[in-house]
Amino acid sequence: MLKILLSRVRKMKKGKPEEEKGSLKNYNKAIKSNPDNPDGYFNRANLKFKLGSYQDAIKDYNRAIRLNPEHLQAYHSRAKRQIKLLQRSYS
Repeated sequence: MLKILLSRVRKMKKGKPEEEKGSLKNYNKAIKSNPDNPDGYFNRANLKFKLGSYQDAIKDYNRAIRLNPEHLQAYHSRAKRQIKLLQRSYS
């Protein structure tokens, strides 16, 4: 079920806020059905950051890393997002 939900989210087109919010709901469902899958948290973090929920995105990256300490994309994305947040705070 998780793979199906994640594939639906990935297929949605970018740009429409209502679709992105629908994607967020799908990620929430996927995580609820399989809370030990780091990819659900990682993907939801990417979307949350895009939607402007920066701190929540960082929390999801942290959760993905806790579940899989070898999730290099989560480390990389978290670092990029943290740098972006710092740049915004100094602008």
